[in-house]
Amino acid sequence: MSVLERTPHEVEAIPVTSKSLGRRLASLPIAARVAALTAAGLISLIVSSILLTQALYRSADRTADTKALFDLAATAAAAHVTFGELRYWLTDLSVSLLMNSQRNAEQARE
Repeated sequence: MSVLERTPHEVEAIPVTSKSLGRRLASLPIAARVAALTAAGLISLIVSSILLTQALYRSADRTADTKALFDLAATAAAAHVTFGELRYWLTDLSVSLLMNSQRNAEQARE
């Protein structure tokens, strides 16, 4: 009896030989083939979901690290600007003090 002549309800022991996977699948009933292909698709979907989830978590960690570095750089830039302003005002103060001391020296000479 060939594979095509069997009914889906007949169960025969299929000898395990060195048949290819395609021949083994061809010898199974259609319902079993559909179930096997559905299971393979579901397994591949689950595996790809797990891999993509792990990649997403790694990407989120790298994004958080990058944000922390940008925040640190923004703080350093703000400190640089603040120290630049402080240097300007200290220079202005020293010029003002120098001018006051020169005026006081001129008044003392007179």
